[in-house]
Amino acid sequence: MEGSIEDIIVSLHVPVLLDKLSSKALRDLGSVWCAQSELRALSDVLGKIKKLLKFAEEAQARNILVKDCLRNLREVAYRAEDILDEFIYEACYEKDERYGGGKVRLHFPSILKADGLLRKQEIGPLINDELIKKLEEIEKEVKRYYVSESSGNQKSQHGGGVIDDILDTRPKSDSLVDKSLTLGRKEDVEAIKNKLLSSNPNENQKQVFVIAIVGLGGVGKTTLAQLVYNDPDVKEHFERRAWVCVSTDFNAVSLISAILESLNGRNPDLRNLDPLKCQLRKELGGKRVLIIIDDVWTEKKRDWEPLRVALMEAGEGSRIIVTTRSKRVSSMMQPMYTHDLVLSDEECWLIMERHISLNYGSIAPSLEEVGRKIARKCKRLPLAASTVAGYIFQKQRLIQLWSAEGFIRTDKAGAQYFDELLQRSFFQHYNGYMYRFVMHDLIHDLAEAVSGDVYGRFDYRKSSHSSKETRYSSMCCLNSIKDHLDHKKSYAEIRELPRGMKYLRNLQHLDLYGCRKLLSMPQGIGRLSSPKTLSIKNFGGWDERGDKDVEVLESLQPHPDQLRSLGIYKYSGLTFPRWLMIDLPSYNKLVTLELSVCNECQGLPPIGELPLLENLFLRDMKKLEEWSSSSCRGEESADEFPSLRNLYIEDCPELRILPQPLLSSPRLCELHFRRCPELWMLPTHAGGGLSRLTSLKNLCLGKKMEGLVQFLDETDNLPPYLNRLYIDDCKSLPKGLRNLSSLQHLILDPDCKAHYSPEELLINVIVKKGYYWEE
Repeated sequence: MEGSIEDIIVSLHVPVLLDKLSSKALRDLGSVWCAQSELRALSDVLGKIKKLLKFAEEAQARNILVKDCLRNLREVAYRAEDILDEFIYEACYEKDERYGGGKVRLHFPSILKADGLLRKQEIGPLINDELIKKLEEIEKEVKRYYVSESSGNQKSQHGGGVIDDILDTRPKSDSLVDKSLTLGRKEDVEAIKNKLLSSNPNENQKQVFVIAIVGLGGVGKTTLAQLVYNDPDVKEHFERRAWVCVSTDFNAVSLISAILESLNGRNPDLRNLDPLKCQLRKELGGKRVLIIIDDVWTEKKRDWEPLRVALMEAGEGSRIIVTTRSKRVSSMMQPMYTHDLVLSDEECWLIMERHISLNYGSIAPSLEEVGRKIARKCKRLPLAASTVAGYIFQKQRLIQLWSAEGFIRTDKAGAQYFDELLQRSFFQHYNGYMYRFVMHDLIHDLAEAVSGDVYGRFDYRKSSHSSKETRYSSMCCLNSIKDHLDHKKSYAEIRELPRGMKYLRNLQHLDLYGCRKLLSMPQGIGRLSSPKTLSIKNFGGWDERGDKDVEVLESLQPHPDQLRSLGIYKYSGLTFPRWLMIDLPSYNKLVTLELSVCNECQGLPPIGELPLLENLFLRDMKKLEEWSSSSCRGEESADEFPSLRNLYIEDCPELRILPQPLLSSPRLCELHFRRCPELWMLPTHAGGGLSRLTSLKNLCLGKKMEGLVQFLDETDNLPPYLNRLYIDDCKSLPKGLRNLSSLQHLILDPDCKAHYSPEELLINVIVKKGYYWEE
């Protein structure tokens, strides 16, 4: 039987099941319902299977029977997840006194039994028959394949455990290039040639300078490196040249051996690093060399260090070119120049035209227009957001979905995974926006293809289907999305929420953004103990005068134990309710706070007393004049804002004063001001403007902030380690920019009229014009 083309991944699901089995709720249930031995046995067999999963998931590509085992295992894992979730619910019900001894019960019919009722005496047999027996059969079968394969290939066995070797089947590149198939690269070649043939940027520093070519797979990084490597001017300039392709095997021993073989045509046949380094240094002997290292994946600096040291004997003007998909790899190698490789529409069309012509002859004029449209869709490979159909998403929302599936244990881990995918161009920023992302259509189509029937997507543009294996589904209604974006028609018609929501003990994120017809919240909603996010906008109980807003928001008081993010929008009360003004410090796990379009409020809660607050957004607060971090208490403390990292203040036209402790925040690294025209000076008794913000790296002075720019110019008080500065408009640049040794980027609005001389800036500062959302 022919299997499906996708790899079947179960290693994400088994740890989730083991976590649930170790939960206190299930342990208690096992004790009360006499199912301890069954739950323990289930945990044991899952633990054994977990040890074999790495082998099975790698072996499925070469053994269709292993893939069948994995498919069966996935079905049982899904069934186990359903069973354990229902058990956990029953366990919570048993312990929860709020149900009043069975008088009031939020009851979900059991999906495990045909009659909808789950009885205690049925739990043991259910776990044994539905899960343990099937898992034991699968475990035996996978182990049999493992023993068979490992005995036939002893090299791939490590310590009697799991096969860890992954054969690198990626094709290796070489230095030869077919120039007839390379189009649209003239400017890229010239840009890199200029860096190759230029003198060292620092004559006193003896090192081989690195040039990085960065871009998504298939965009032409290797081809560009081949063109440069074989350019006549480059050949004449360098005394020695070498080309090596590393892919996933970035090993100092094998890499230096490959360089030596490329330089002199002989394999050194040495296996120890030290003699290899000595031979390479002897081979270089002060000669000006060019080394291409193609397809670098490693992000470990220690892998790069031995080669860097060995190359120090190369002559002045020597260069290394690395090609990589990862910007993090490029950064690790500290390049003198990074070339981000993209394709223009015309270049993409020329490449398509050449391939079509080679295969099918001349192109009919009527088809050229269609071809050019396809070229625009494929633009840059990391696609411009305007050509992406749908799929605009926020980082935090995707992390929440990962967490709901049990793929990650903490939001911090989710953020690390997301950033990794962003670095590799799996995701891209949407139109330059900092907090919105898109996925390239080609990447999405690939993900959809390999996900098989487990993930079903229903799209009005094409026929869709589901199968018995479909477990997740999504619906794409782009017409509705387009109508909303074009005509401001995502608001929901929800008028009330289920009364039983107060019993959802694991509910972590409650997003009611845009539910303006929602009249009230269920009684007792404040007793939820797990919420991390509560987002409300246009709440229907609120009126334009704000008479009821305080009362409504007071009734929405969330439980303080787990709240991580809070956003309040279009609130018209004159002041915030007690739980914000008095009790806010008790929300000591709050990380993100946003107050937007609170036009009548003249004061703020004691925000500075939140110990873990990292992100603060204040937007559209028309009557806010003074901000004292502890305004309710009439005092300020130097210990306030201990964790604040990102601060955005926008559209606060009356704001004149900031709290003094804010300008001493030890971790503040990003600060944005926009359209706050009255905020033209800062508390100087804080130590002088912004000079005490020693962690601040990014500063944005947006529209209508000319007064603050002038203040900073007059006082010469800028953050000492500033890396990036954006200025919307000013007549002259602030003094002291030349003293900022860490400043690398100065971005001016395209309409900025500031004039400056090169003497005002350090030589390494990049000055360009653009908009703040593009940074």
